[in-house]
Amino acid sequence: MNNDTPRPSAAPRLHGTKREEMGLMMSVQLAWELGYVIAGPIVLLGFGGAYVDKYLDTSPTFLFGGFILAFCISAFFVLRKVRAIHRMEFGDQNTSPNRSLSP
Repeated sequence: MNNDTPRPSAAPRLHGTKREEMGLMMSVQLAWELGYVIAGPIVLLGFGGAYVDKYLDTSPTFLFGGFILAFCISAFFVLRKVRAIHRMEFGDQNTSPNRSLSP
Protein backbone atom coordinates (compact mmCIF):
# COMPACT_ATOMS: atom_id res chain seq x y z
CA MET A 1 0.00 0.00 0.00
CA ASN A 2 1.38 3.41 -1.00
CA ASN A 3 1.39 5.97 1.83
CA ASP A 4 2.49 8.87 -0.40
CA THR A 5 -1.04 9.91 -1.39
CA PRO A 6 -2.33 12.94 0.47
CA ARG A 7 -5.20 12.33 2.84
CA PRO A 8 -8.02 14.73 3.44
CA SER A 9 -7.79 16.52 6.74
CA ALA A 10 -9.69 15.00 9.60
CA ALA A 11 -11.57 18.18 10.47
CA PRO A 12 -13.26 19.90 7.52
CA ARG A 13 -12.77 23.59 7.36
CA LEU A 14 -15.96 25.36 8.41
CA HIS A 15 -14.98 28.90 7.50
CA GLY A 16 -13.68 30.25 4.21
CA THR A 17 -10.39 31.94 3.84
CA LYS A 18 -9.83 35.37 5.32
CA ARG A 19 -10.24 36.95 1.88
CA GLU A 20 -13.59 35.20 1.34
CA GLU A 21 -14.83 36.35 4.74
CA MET A 22 -13.70 39.88 3.98
CA GLY A 23 -15.49 39.73 0.62
CA LEU A 24 -18.71 38.61 2.28
CA MET A 25 -18.50 41.41 4.84
CA MET A 26 -17.87 43.96 2.11
CA SER A 27 -20.83 42.64 0.12
CA VAL A 28 -23.16 42.98 3.08
CA GLN A 29 -21.82 46.46 3.80
CA LEU A 30 -22.25 47.46 0.16
CA ALA A 31 -25.84 46.22 0.05
CA TRP A 32 -26.63 48.10 3.26
CA GLU A 33 -25.04 51.34 2.03
CA LEU A 34 -26.65 51.15 -1.40
CA GLY A 35 -30.05 50.69 0.18
CA TYR A 36 -29.68 53.98 2.02
CA VAL A 37 -28.01 55.75 -0.89
CA ILE A 38 -30.85 54.83 -3.26
CA ALA A 39 -33.88 54.92 -0.96
CA GLY A 40 -32.92 57.99 1.07
CA PRO A 41 -32.99 60.59 -1.71
CA ILE A 42 -36.08 59.02 -3.29
CA VAL A 43 -38.03 59.16 -0.05
CA LEU A 44 -36.85 62.63 0.99
CA LEU A 45 -37.11 64.31 -2.40
CA GLY A 46 -40.23 62.39 -3.41
CA PHE A 47 -42.15 63.35 -0.28
CA GLY A 48 -40.65 66.83 -0.39
CA GLY A 49 -41.78 67.29 -3.97
CA ALA A 50 -45.26 66.00 -3.16
CA TYR A 51 -45.48 68.41 -0.23
CA VAL A 52 -44.38 71.38 -2.35
CA ASP A 53 -46.83 70.34 -5.10
CA LYS A 54 -49.67 70.22 -2.57
CA TYR A 55 -48.68 73.59 -1.09
CA LEU A 56 -48.30 75.35 -4.47
CA ASP A 57 -51.05 73.35 -6.22
CA THR A 58 -48.69 72.32 -9.04
CA SER A 59 -49.50 68.60 -8.97
CA PRO A 60 -46.84 66.35 -10.36
CA THR A 61 -44.22 69.00 -11.24
CA PHE A 62 -42.10 69.00 -8.08
CA LEU A 63 -42.77 65.32 -7.45
CA PHE A 64 -41.21 64.37 -10.79
CA GLY A 65 -38.46 66.92 -10.29
CA GLY A 66 -37.70 65.37 -6.89
CA PHE A 67 -37.53 61.90 -8.40
CA ILE A 68 -35.22 63.04 -11.19
CA LEU A 69 -32.95 64.81 -8.71
CA ALA A 70 -33.01 61.74 -6.43
CA PHE A 71 -32.00 59.54 -9.36
CA CYS A 72 -29.06 61.82 -10.18
CA ILE A 73 -27.89 61.95 -6.56
CA SER A 74 -28.20 58.17 -6.16
CA ALA A 75 -26.36 57.51 -9.42
CA PHE A 76 -23.54 59.82 -8.35
CA PHE A 77 -23.06 58.07 -5.00
CA VAL A 78 -23.34 54.57 -6.49
CA LEU A 79 -20.74 55.44 -9.13
CA ARG A 80 -18.48 56.87 -6.44
CA LYS A 81 -18.80 53.67 -4.38
CA VAL A 82 -18.11 51.45 -7.40
CA ARG A 83 -14.98 53.46 -8.23
CA ALA A 84 -13.76 53.14 -4.64
CA ILE A 85 -14.26 49.38 -4.74
CA HIS A 86 -12.50 49.18 -8.11
CA ARG A 87 -9.53 51.16 -6.77
CA MET A 88 -9.35 48.98 -3.69
CA GLU A 89 -9.52 45.75 -5.71
CA PHE A 90 -7.31 46.63 -8.67
CA GLY A 91 -5.12 49.42 -7.36
CA ASP A 92 -5.09 53.05 -8.34
CA GLN A 93 -4.94 52.52 -12.08
CA ASN A 94 -6.46 55.09 -14.37
CA THR A 95 -8.65 53.20 -16.83
CA SER A 96 -10.12 56.16 -18.69
CA PRO A 97 -10.68 55.60 -22.41
CA ASN A 98 -8.45 58.59 -23.26
CA ARG A 99 -5.33 56.82 -22.06
CA SER A 100 -3.38 54.69 -24.46
CA LEU A 101 -3.13 50.98 -23.68
CA SER A 102 0.51 50.83 -24.72
CA PRO A 103 3.17 51.70 -22.12
